[in-house]
Amino acid sequence: MGLTRFVINSLLSIGLVGATGNLGAAAIVTLNAVDSGWYKSNGLHNDTIENYIAGWSKSTGDMHRNWFVFDLTDVTDVITDARLRLELPSHGYTGDAESQTFVLSHVETPVASLRSFHYEKDAGGQAIYQDLGDGSTYATVSVTPADQGTTLEIALNADAIFHLNQESSLFAFGGKLADIHFGHTLFPGTYSGNVRQLVLTVDPVPEPSTMTVFALGGLCLMLPAYRRKRRSSVAQATRASQ
Repeated sequence: MGLTRFVINSLLSIGLVGATGNLGAAAIVTLNAVDSGWYKSNGLHNDTIENYIAGWSKSTGDMHRNWFVFDLTDVTDVITDARLRLELPSHGYTGDAESQTFVLSHVETPVASLRSFHYEKDAGGQAIYQDLGDGSTYATVSVTPADQGTTLEIALNADAIFHLNQESSLFAFGGKLADIHFGHTLFPGTYSGNVRQLVLTVDPVPEPSTMTVFALGGLCLMLPAYRRKRRSSVAQATRASQ
């Protein structure tokens, strides 16, 4: 996480920014996905395919969860709102249900592992499939057949915004259908040309008030002590293991 967003988040957490600082005009940043894909429940993942199907495919009999990766390197301001835009093609809904619930969640798997090839019945791939649906929920959206041929705009919750503000490089979302039924899927037939965007509302660094300056000074004084304490703890743990 960048130092700017670390400091501002710390101030936000204690209520100084917003209450005592003046934010500039908000801006919109739109990021295209750098990658996307799916994992099957048996662990299979083809790293050359950016199709993002989710659900239980009738044609193959396989269950899928999907994922999306975005690069936050150039996002240096504080993120205050986030929305994920996903294109649902004209034939992007299968099954006879009146609606299907799509869930986006936190991903613990390192992005490099997430994007790697995994063979069928690979234990690592199976673990990633589970991870794509087991993390904290970022959004839940109901999708209907009428949504086909449109781009879904999914508002992300405060937990997602918090995690986005912690990251300064690649960030992944996991996706799944809440209820698994044979033949029910979303996003079949998708590919890299479909819309997969993360739309962020960002605020520039606020002008510091007197209270904010004091808080910044306190944080700067606390960081060396924290680092010394952490190094000491690591050293003690290392000695104890020898």
